[in-house]
Order: sequence, then structure tokens, then C-alpha cells
Amino acid sequence: MAARENQTYLITTIVFVLLSLAFLLVAILGINKATEYADLNETYQADLNYQKNLADAQKLQAEVLKSYIGDLGHSVAEVETRINSIKRAADRVEGATQKEEINAIFTSVNTIRELYQQDMAAHIGSDDPEQQAQDFTWRSLIGNLSSVLGKKHGELNIKSVQALDAQRDAESKIAAMESTVEELQKTLKKTQDDLVTEKQTNQEKQRQLTNALEESRSNTAKLAGEFDNFQQAARARQNELNNQISGLTNENVLLKNKINVYEREVFDRPDGQIVKVSPKIQSVFIDLGQADGLTVNRTFAIYDRTVTNFEKGQHKAMIEVTRVENQQAEARVTDEDPNNPILTGDYVLTATWDPGFRVPVALAGKFDLDRDGYDDTDKLVQMVKRNGGDVVARHDAEGNLTGKIDSNTRYLVLGESPQLGADANPEVVQAMKELEDQADRNTVQVIGLNKLLNRMGVRGKPRIETLDSRNNGFTSRNP
Repeated sequence: MAARENQTYLITTIVFVLLSLAFLLVAILGINKATEYADLNETYQADLNYQKNLADAQKLQAEVLKSYIGDLGHSVAEVETRINSIKRAADRVEGATQKEEINAIFTSVNTIRELYQQDMAAHIGSDDPEQQAQDFTWRSLIGNLSSVLGKKHGELNIKSVQALDAQRDAESKIAAMESTVEELQKTLKKTQDDLVTEKQTNQEKQRQLTNALEESRSNTAKLAGEFDNFQQAARARQNELNNQISGLTNENVLLKNKINVYEREVFDRPDGQIVKVSPKIQSVFIDLGQADGLTVNRTFAIYDRTVTNFEKGQHKAMIEVTRVENQQAEARVTDEDPNNPILTGDYVLTATWDPGFRVPVALAGKFDLDRDGYDDTDKLVQMVKRNGGDVVARHDAEGNLTGKIDSNTRYLVLGESPQLGADANPEVVQAMKELEDQADRNTVQVIGLNKLLNRMGVRGKPRIETLDSRNNGFTSRNP
């Protein structure tokens, strides 16, 4: 009985051990499988993160390209944010190969940005193309260049059509001459045949035919001479048209160079900004100094910081430099609108001075600044020099020219022409015409005195009324 109980106990123990081993084996297999699934899930999550960041980088790359092309997406000002986002996308992935792929997109976008900045610097003419090109794209740049060159292209087309018409007319006349010569040759051949036939029967008729033949030859030589003369005239006309086309082509190239130099004038940037305002003593500080070639007594016009087109904008105040340091200068306020005060960040601008550059201008005519009837050309020359300009060409009261206008001259300022009559000096008229011709040949912009004064920030001076015993107690005088 005891042996049977021991046997039952032994069998139970063996079964328990086998079940325990089975459970242990199942647990080990489950743990290995769970570990395998966890590793696989981690791999899938890493790949998903990579695919998401790669897709984001490619999307940002497309948005950058659309911004540079123009009118397809975000503005150029938002490009830097998207490029930095591509870099952050590369930092969010772990694999070296995956980082390299996203960094390749980042490198490609940087290359596109460098090409864009090079194009803007080449066509906008700015020392800081990244700042200047915020409103420009490749599409708008092409549109601006096309609109400027369109006019000259149209003129060249007109000249080409005229040359083609002249060539066709010449060919028509030549064809008519050849037809006439061909008819004469046929007549000559018939006359020769008749001469052979009638020679034996009628000597007198032979003489008459001989005379007719000589006359035909004479007419043929005359027509040939006229044809040669016409052909020479046609060649001369063709050469003249070719010279005109060549001249227009050179002028077109010159205009393109002028556009590259002066495109800044249409989309002008200010010379500097107001960095500090002291309203109690009516003085301001600007971010220009000796390092920029600034000197005292320089006059600047102040434009509101929201103005983008300085050609058409109206300046709000005027300042004159009183003290110059290395990187900034102090200026006193000479004219200000109380309803539109000067604020920090407002732009300062003068048309006759660029940092480190004296703008060349030319003067033609009489300039009466204070309307007292006397010529103030010398005063205007000094005013231009004080504002950073340089008068490179002018004439005196006798019409004697000094200097000349070339392609580097920025403006030709036209004053009053001499009055017609017995007292008029024809030399002055001729000198003004010569300066205007030089400006036209070099495609120099012609402006009036008021426009020059406005660009220098100088406004017209009002008349002053003073007490007098005449004219009802008042008489006017010029300041």
C-alpha cells in the first residue's frame, strides 16, 4: 500500500516537473517573441519617423523653389524659415544614411539660394542682394527686364520691317529691269534673224536694220548703266539701314547697362535710418558716419519707415548734419510737420549722395533759386556739392561749356532757356542743345530743378511780406 502511494507521488512529481518545464518553455518563447515584436515595432517607428521627415523636407524644398520662382507660394522673406526647418528635419532622424539623404536636400536648397542671390545681385545692383531681393523673384525679375527692353525691341522690329520693305522694293525693280533686258535681247535676236533673211534681197533694208540694231545696243547699254546705278543706290541704302540697326543695337546695350546701374533709383533703398530722436533739442542721430564718407552740413530728407517708393513718396521732414562720428552722426531738424513727427526707424535719403560716392550731375540753362531775376547757378553748384553731388558739366552765362556728359552721369538738370529776342545769347542756346544731345547719346535722365531740389530734400521757399508805405502798407520781397 505504501509502495503504491509512493509510486503515485512519484508520478505526480514527474507530471508536475514536466508541466513546469512546458510552462517555462512557453514563457521563454513568449518573451523572445515579445522582444522580437518590440524590436520590429521600434524599427518601423524609426522608419516612419524618417519617411515623415523626408516628406517634410521635400515639401519644404518645393515651397522654397516656388517662392524663388514667384507667384506660386510663400514670399521670399519666408524662405530662410523653411530652409532651417529642413535642417531640423535632418536632426530629427537617427540613421546616418537617413540624415545624409535629408542633408542632401538641405545642401541642394542652399545651392539654389546661392544661385538666387547671385542672380539678384547681378540684376538688381545691390551690395546686399539678400536684403534687397525680398520683393523680387525670378519671374518678376524677368518681367522687369522684359518691360524695359520691350520698347527698344519694338523699334528694332520697325526698322527691320522697313529694311525688308526696301529690299523687296529693290528686288521688284531689279526684276522689272531684268524683264526689260530679256525683252530687248529677244528683239535683238529677232532683228538678227530678219537681217540674215533680208540681207540678200534688200541692202537698204539691211542698213536700216543695222541702224536699229545699233540703237538697240545703245538702249541696252543705257539700261544696263541705269541698272548698275540703281544697284549701287540699293547697296548704299542697305548699308545705311544696317548702320542704323547697328546703332540701335549699341544703344540697346547701353540702355541695358544703364538699367543695371540705375535700377536702384526705381526701387531705391534709403541711405540710412534714424537711430535716436531727441525732441527737446530738435536733433536726431542717424546710422551714417565718417566710415561712409559723411561730412557736416549734409542735408537729408526723412521718409516714413513704411514708405517703399521714394521716387513718388513725400518726405516728412528735413535734417542737416552737425556732428559726425565714425559710425553715426548727429543732425538738427530744419523742417518738420508737427502732425507727422520723426520716429526711430524712419529712413533718410538724398538724391545727390550715396555712401562713399559723389553722384555726377550736369546743369543746363538759367537757375533762379530765389526768384529775384538773377542767375543762381553758382549757388546751385555749391548746394549740389554740399549734398554729396558733383557737377561734371555746365555752361556759363556766355555759353562756354565746361566738362562733358558721359554714361556715368546720373542727371541732366534743365533750367530756364534764354528769352528769345535781340538780347538773347545764341551761344547759351547752342550750349544747352549740346548738353541735351550729349545726355541723349548717353541715355542720361533729364529732370527739372524742382525734382532735383525735392530729391535733395529742399522745398520751395515762401515769399515774405513786410510793411511798407506803398501797396496798401505791404510789399513783397524774396528771403
